[in-house]
Amino acid sequence: LRPGMMVKELSLTKPTFEYHKLTNYGHFGRPDLNLPWEILKDRTILLSGSTGQIGVCFIDTIMSCNSKYNLNCRIIALGRNKNKAISRIGHYLESDLLNFVQY
Repeated sequence: LRPGMMVKELSLTKPTFEYHKLTNYGHFGRPDLNLPWEILKDRTILLSGSTGQIGVCFIDTIMSCNSKYNLNCRIIALGRNKNKAISRIGHYLESDLLNFVQY
């Protein structure tokens, strides 16, 4: 998706929940947030900088939600160093839902 279409498809201009709540105390196991994970069902996400702190956290979150909500959300993770990817996200590399691409 192009950025404009992402905003439209994910309803980012009129969110159904308050995104700022994600910044307080994390989101795992918090049913009070009612996050709309279903919008990621059967989608593919291209992630640059996948071996950095934010990238790894993002991958952990999506992969966890894939298991919990059966999202089938695929990630194409871009990174410069395959060895770093193996050490940081290696436990996900066998999954069909994550594809690491070195650039």
